[in-house]
Amino acid sequence: MVEIHMVGGASLKTHELNPYLKAVGSDYSNGVNFAMAGSTVSHGVSPYSLNVQVDQFVYFKRRSLELIELGLKGPVSKEGFENALYMMDIGHNDVAGVMHTPSDQWDKKFRQIVSEIGDAIRAFNKKLSDLCDEVRLRLKDATVVYTDMFAIKYGFVANHTKYGIEWPLMVCCGNGGPPYNFMPGKFGCGDLCGPEEKVLSWDGVHFTDFGSGLAAKHAMSGEYSKPRVKLASLLNGGSKKPSSVS
Repeated sequence: MVEIHMVGGASLKTHELNPYLKAVGSDYSNGVNFAMAGSTVSHGVSPYSLNVQVDQFVYFKRRSLELIELGLKGPVSKEGFENALYMMDIGHNDVAGVMHTPSDQWDKKFRQIVSEIGDAIRAFNKKLSDLCDEVRLRLKDATVVYTDMFAIKYGFVANHTKYGIEWPLMVCCGNGGPPYNFMPGKFGCGDLCGPEEKVLSWDGVHFTDFGSGLAAKHAMSGEYSKPRVKLASLLNGGSKKPSSVS
């Protein structure tokens, strides 16, 4: 689960970001990865919920700037923080996790959300989009972009033949073969799909490399973003306005 990424540089053609919690031998010149598996927005579920990751970023930035003020080389420069692209992708586990809670807890926690997963996700994303609108008004010097990843990924399933995907709901790591490669009560991976196979999901929760690459391409296009800007154009150090999508 990817939560907070800080990406720098002239383009997204960069090496994988080093994790914040692995400081020894890490290169943060192209950005920092604050992600932690199983993380949530809500408190009390994961030890690394969103507020903890934000605190980690705040400390990382403060410590970096302190080192620079002392005449030392910080992991990231002041200009690096100002011109970086910050990506936050979180909330999946909050929605998925509540599906496994007892009904009385469900009613207390999601009283305003119907039981259908799709409706819950759309309601979650609507609130997130509204929050981005508020943040955009407050942070006049920042470009705040909301990207609808649910619409992107749902489109792969609904229009799977367009992408050459034969079994859109099949997982790569599972048992039983098509159409789902899932057998109740049986755990672990049977025969894994090959790298050449167009399978979207790894285990029913996480995307495969193929699925992630496809999703990233659509996200970068800006067609699913609000405002509709090409995300790569945000990595220009502020030298020009972000490129809009016609």
